Amino acid sequence: QAGMNELTKVATQFITAGSDDYDFLCGHTRFSIGIASKGYMMNLTQHGFDNYIDMSKPYWSDLYISNCNYKDYTYWLAGDMSTNFIGFIYAMYANAVKWNDYYPGESLYDIVLEGKWTLDELNNRIMGKYQDSNGNGQYDDQDFYGLLMQRGHILNAMFFGAGVNYTTTDSDGNIVNSLNTEQTINIYTKIHETLYKGDSVHMRENSDYDTPATLMFAMDQSLFYGNTLNYTQNSAIRDMESDFMLIPFPKYDDQQTDYRVNQYDGVPIYGVPTTVPLDRIECLGSTLEAMCSMTSDMVIPVYYDLALKNKYSRDPQTAQMIDLIHDSITAEFAYCWGDSCGGMIDIFYQNIMNENIASAFKRSEKMWNKLLDKLTGELAGE
Repeated sequence: QAGMNELTKVATQFITAGSDDYDFLCGHTRFSIGIASKGYMMNLTQHGFDNYIDMSKPYWSDLYISNCNYKDYTYWLAGDMSTNFIGFIYAMYANAVKWNDYYPGESLYDIVLEGKWTLDELNNRIMGKYQDSNGNGQYDDQDFYGLLMQRGHILNAMFFGAGVNYTTTDSDGNIVNSLNTEQTINIYTKIHETLYKGDSVHMRENSDYDTPATLMFAMDQSLFYGNTLNYTQNSAIRDMESDFMLIPFPKYDDQQTDYRVNQYDGVPIYGVPTTVPLDRIECLGSTLEAMCSMTSDMVIPVYYDLALKNKYSRDPQTAQMIDLIHDSITAEFAYCWGDSCGGMIDIFYQNIMNENIASAFKRSEKMWNKLLDKLTGELAGE
C-alpha cells in the first residue's frame, strides 16, 4: 500500500492507533527496518511463532535474518518469499565484445575463477579505455568508458567486495563499530584511486544512474558496468546486441581468500505488528511458512535456473558466475540498519571524491558508537 520509504509512517499510524487491519508487513530493509526499534514489531522468537516458522530451513536466509536482527530478538524475516532477494544481489557486467576487442584470447571468467579478479586487476583493465567518441572534448554520455559506476548504493558493493566491515560482533554478541581501521582506509584509498586517478571511469549521481548508465552499457559505451542481477531483465540489456558477462565485484587483492557479495539495501523483510491478536499466530505463522517454502519450491527455481541463468544470460559460463556470485553473499548489521545508526553506509559515496577518508571517520565515529548503543538497547527492550 505504501511507497518504499512511506511504510514506516503508515505503519506507525495504524499501530499506534491500535489497529489490527494488517497481519504482517513487507518492507524495504533500509526504509522500514527501524519500525522494530520503536517497539512496533513482535519478537518472532516469542508467542509461539517458532512452532510454525522454521527459520532453520534453507528458504529462510539465516545469514540475512541474523544480521537484520539482534541477538535473540528476531523482528524481521527474509528469504525466498520474493525473487528480489536474489534479484537485488550486486554484480559487475562486462561487455564481451569489447573485452575480446581489447583482450583477445584472454578469459575474464578464468581470471575470476583463479581468484585474480582484484581492484588492481580492474584498474589495469580499464586504464586508458576512455574515448571521446563524439570529438567534442568533453566527458559526456556519448563517450566510451572503462567503467560506469554510481556515486550511490552500488558503490557500496565495491567496498563490500574489497572486504570492508562496518561492524563486528564481540564475544557477548554485542554489535561493535569496526569501520575506522587501517584496512578500511587502505581499501578506500585504492578504490578512490581506481575511480578518480585517470579518465576511464564515468561516475554518476545516485538518482541519475540506472537508466542513463544502463542505456550506455547496452549501446557498447563501456567495458564494465555495476548494478544488480535483476538488471538482466531490463529491456535495454535484454535487447543488447553485444553479449555480456556477469562477474562479482573485485576483491581487494589476491590475499583476500573469497569474493564478497552483498545486496541492495532494499531487500524485502517481513514482520508482524504488535497489534496482531495472539490468537492469530497459529494461522499467521503457518501462512508465512507456507508462502516462503512454496515460493522457494515453485517460483525461485524458475527465476534462478530458467530465467536468470538461461533466458537472461548470454553464455553457459554466466550460469557458473551467477552461482559464484550467489554463493558469495554476505550481510552486515549496520548495512541493514544504516539510517538507524547514523547512516554509516553512506560514508563512502558521500566522501568518495575526497582523497582522505580518515577525517570523515573521525567526525562521525562518536555519533556512530552512541547510536549503535542506543539502537541495540532499543532492540533488546532496554
